[in-house]
Amino acid sequence: MAEVETVPVEVDQVEQAAESRDRNNEPIVFDESLLIYVKGKVVQPKQPDHTESRLFISKLQAEITKRGDRIKEIKSIEEQMRGNAKGASSGNKDIINNLKTLRDQRGTVIRQKQAIRDELQSCDATRESIRAEMRSIRDKNRNINPEKIEQDIKDLEFKLAHETLPDQEEKRVQTQLTQLTAARPLAKKYAEFDARLKETEAQRTGIMARLKESNDVIAQLDTQIAAANA
Repeated sequence: MAEVETVPVEVDQVEQAAESRDRNNEPIVFDESLLIYVKGKVVQPKQPDHTESRLFISKLQAEITKRGDRIKEIKSIEEQMRGNAKGASSGNKDIINNLKTLRDQRGTVIRQKQAIRDELQSCDATRESIRAEMRSIRDKNRNINPEKIEQDIKDLEFKLAHETLPDQEEKRVQTQLTQLTAARPLAKKYAEFDARLKETEAQRTGIMARLKESNDVIAQLDTQIAAANA
């Protein structure tokens, strides 16, 4: 490599000479004392080799493209997951609403069932009250058949009117007639209670049927609720 010999350079002098030359358009005059002398041959610098840098840039661009594609892929996956989550959320909402509807229906049927049970309890109380009245009448008089009483009264009245009876027999017939006549109101009342009892029994049968229907509906709703929770 060529050796370089340096000499002191006055910077202010160079700048002043340049300014003076620019003003006057005078030919450039060099102060040889300010020049740098180089010994040997001056070697022209080599042009830089851009092959490696271009290869590096190419690899960098490829990596950027790869990462960009990966980012797009991730975004696509995220959007799909959000869509699936939204769909799942909508599906879950439908299930929850269905469960709520079933449970509300079950609650309504249970309240109806309780009302039916209260009605049954009232019917049973009425039935027991009627039975107690009928037992009381039977205890007072065993002859509680209104039709038989009316027929017996007619027979005795006919006997007294058309037959000649001994005094003792006549008194007995009159006593029987008096007893049967006194039994008329009780027999009539017993017949009324008996009719009411039959109505109550028919009403109770209907209540029991409705109660069974309520139990069947509750069982069906329980099955549907269990299936919805599965």
